[in-house]
Amino acid sequence: MIRHNSAYTILLFLIGTGLFCILLWRCHATPRVPQPAFYFWGTTGSLSANEKAYLDSLHCKRLYVKILDIGVDDTTGEPYPMAQLTVPDSSDWLGRDITPCIFLSNQVFRNRSGATIDSLASRVLAYSEGVLQKLGCWPLKRLQIDCDWSPSTQNAYFAFLNTLKKRLAPTGILSATIRLHQYKFPDQTGVPPVDRGMLMLYNTGDIDDWRTENSIFDETAASKYIKGAPRNYRLPLDLALPLFSWSLVYRNGDLWKIIPSLDAQQLSDTSCFTAENAYSWAVKQGTLREGHYLRAGDWIRRETISSERLLLAANWGAQLQLDKKPDIAFFQLSDAVVQQYPVQLLEAVCRKME
Repeated sequence: MIRHNSAYTILLFLIGTGLFCILLWRCHATPRVPQPAFYFWGTTGSLSANEKAYLDSLHCKRLYVKILDIGVDDTTGEPYPMAQLTVPDSSDWLGRDITPCIFLSNQVFRNRSGATIDSLASRVLAYSEGVLQKLGCWPLKRLQIDCDWSPSTQNAYFAFLNTLKKRLAPTGILSATIRLHQYKFPDQTGVPPVDRGMLMLYNTGDIDDWRTENSIFDETAASKYIKGAPRNYRLPLDLALPLFSWSLVYRNGDLWKIIPSLDAQQLSDTSCFTAENAYSWAVKQGTLREGHYLRAGDWIRRETISSERLLLAANWGAQLQLDKKPDIAFFQLSDAVVQQYPVQLLEAVCRKME
């Protein structure tokens, strides 16, 4: 009996100690403090009254603003600005915490090294200086680079990032976008030499496969990259979530065009389109829509992000290794988004990241 009581006492002690340790850990664990942010990906830099009110209601100060697209000229093979932001009224951006973004196609970094990288960085900054001044972002203190690099371009792209980092103010912050496959396989893809990463939790499905239901956020595809990913990614991470829609046009079984402005209302025209299901239509009569001629036999999939799908993406995002104070950046700001997604929904999404 004495031995039994002793064992029982020891067991109670161990259980109590374990519970105490758990409680102590929970008390010392620092909860995440997510901050809402938005991407602005237009070509004309102005905010509508509705957009400004929406941002203010969400207490959203930070905007990631694309200022430049860099591609490669088909004839010369040289990088050039494919699109650049124009800013009609600088006052639209007063009081906003802006991180300028520059998109570069992966092709820009093919067969580049050494002095050509330094020259590329100089040209990119020269292209950007005027719009950065209008946004109140010069001298440059924050910058994000968006590029889906590959193993063949990794060295050139990372050298470009190192060069840009030196051109920022001494306390400047350089960030880069990270795709899910780059997040899961850092040993194969490398980790960009920047201060922060923006993990993109969208475009997870196969856009080229006409049988995909929703390539913007496909839970099954996303889960394959999130499950089993390393727990110690070597950058503090922010998170980007989708708030956009588009129509994908397939011709002869292949993706032919992406037409964001071809909406469900137009597709409800039964004289030209036949609904196959809730998200796809067949073109039964040739028609000109949004500047594109659609042929009979083309097949269209309309992809949107419902409130339910957004919250589902947020549930997966909460499992990721994010920074203690991550930006939860919604892609992208528009009047349509203001109408479709209530502030309370986006607040609920941010709470899931705590």
